[in-house]
Amino acid sequence: MMSRSIYDVLSKVVFPNLGDEVHHSGWNTCSSCHSDPSKKRSHLVLPCLNSDRIYVVNVENERDLRLEMTIEPALLHDYNVSMPHTAHCTAAGDVIISTLGDAQGENKGYFLFGWSDNYKWLHSPLND
Repeated sequence: MMSRSIYDVLSKVVFPNLGDEVHHSGWNTCSSCHSDPSKKRSHLVLPCLNSDRIYVVNVENERDLRLEMTIEPALLHDYNVSMPHTAHCTAAGDVIISTLGDAQGENKGYFLFGWSDNYKWLHSPLND
């Protein structure tokens, strides 16, 4: 649905934590999943660089955006990753998030893999 004016605010989400720097967002499902009717672009996955936090925002209703889930830094640190950078969906319907550091904040880029259906994180290859 288009706004009547480019200046109309249709909805907004207020994040509850200070210091988050929302970075490269991504969809929960890729356009390449078009052959699977159960897959739809209903959520944005929003990594936050400074806080090691990830937000999942429900965008099904453009007039009622909702913060549906917050993935806290402790979960990322359990996988020995930090500084989530870019969220990307896969053709299989999963979400991959690139990271720029390890749990101690040292420069070590890696990935976190999860299911887009419930955002339960599967693993990070660092722990495999």
